[in-house]
Amino acid sequence: MTTSRMTACVLLLAVCVLAGCGGSQTTASNPTPSPSPTTPPSTPPPPGTPLPPSFPTEFVYTADASTITSFKINSDGSLSAPVTAATVALPEIVKGLGTSLITNSGLFAVNPATGALQLQDSQPFFFTDAVTDIFPDPSGVTFHGNSSLALHFPPLNSFSIATGHVALVQQITGGQGWFQMLASDPEGKFVYTANQPGGNLVGFNTLLAVLPRNADGTVVGTPVQASARPMCSQGVSSISGAALTVKGTHTVLYHICAFPDELGYTTIDNTTGMIINSANLSIPGGPFPLHASETVAVDPSSTSLLVVNSAAKTVDVYALDQNGVPGAQPVSRTAPGMAPLNVHVDATGQYVYVLATSCATNASNPRPGCSDNGQVFGYKLSGGNLSLLPGAPYKAGPSSTSMTIMKF
Repeated sequence: MTTSRMTACVLLLAVCVLAGCGGSQTTASNPTPSPSPTTPPSTPPPPGTPLPPSFPTEFVYTADASTITSFKINSDGSLSAPVTAATVALPEIVKGLGTSLITNSGLFAVNPATGALQLQDSQPFFFTDAVTDIFPDPSGVTFHGNSSLALHFPPLNSFSIATGHVALVQQITGGQGWFQMLASDPEGKFVYTANQPGGNLVGFNTLLAVLPRNADGTVVGTPVQASARPMCSQGVSSISGAALTVKGTHTVLYHICAFPDELGYTTIDNTTGMIINSANLSIPGGPFPLHASETVAVDPSSTSLLVVNSAAKTVDVYALDQNGVPGAQPVSRTAPGMAPLNVHVDATGQYVYVLATSCATNASNPRPGCSDNGQVFGYKLSGGNLSLLPGAPYKAGPSSTSMTIMKF
């Protein structure tokens, strides 16, 4: 075989191999690529399943020596950096009503998105007597307030808000005594007050006065019961702090007595305003007397009652039964490390905020002469126990006296 013929045979053999001459031939092939991973489609909730509620927009406001400080409540309960929301002379008290923030020094419009304040009316709402408290009315445009000089027989004042201004709409007196405002019925039927004899005369009792409320927010001056329940066990006593919860056809009102230190509760018929039953419980004592700073709060589930106990400088939590009756002793007691002034529960019932001060032993009157900043302690409420939130406490303004929470 010549060289040229041999070369031709080799080429022909190569062509047959490539073309599959004379039978089948297995050839290497690229493996089939794996399919790209895909996210399985989400399963929609069954029809009628409610979506989890979004966290509400809430702001904390504190009344300081010459400012109002605001904080935004985050979904984890922490508070945003404090903002000086307004400058105002001695705002002793702050309360929210709709989109208005009420103080004893002026009326502010609240921006529901940012919490920013805008002064609307700087007219003083009260006499020159010391203001004891301000209570919003369920109408959303009316609020009530009172002063603290019993010898002057100051009236119970009712005010309305219209076009950014405050107007006095009513004054009623308690005869030979004076009304201490306690709370407004959330259903809008009654206003609950303590009718204290003028002059703080020994031997006279401070009586609970359930006053009918008119549709326009004004109050009928004659109590439902002429002879109602004594608020405290030993005659004239300082009444402070009030909260209530509605249990079906009944409302349960809670209040604090000083001298002696007591937690009182009263069950009231929602329809008639008549008192069904009541009792007073001794508050665990401490080295300090109770003061007018005492506040109480009920969580939204109506299972826990929180009480500022300035005698022991603690926040005490009482369990409430299905009728709203508190246990004889608190289930937990938490000491912020300074004198507590106010306690509030946020709208979700998860978080509790306590305004406290190191200004003075007499926590109800840290002014004058004290410039220490108030502190807002944040807690997680679970099973009647308070757990301090990371980052707490949060610094408020100097010489803080009052706090409130507004929800939008």
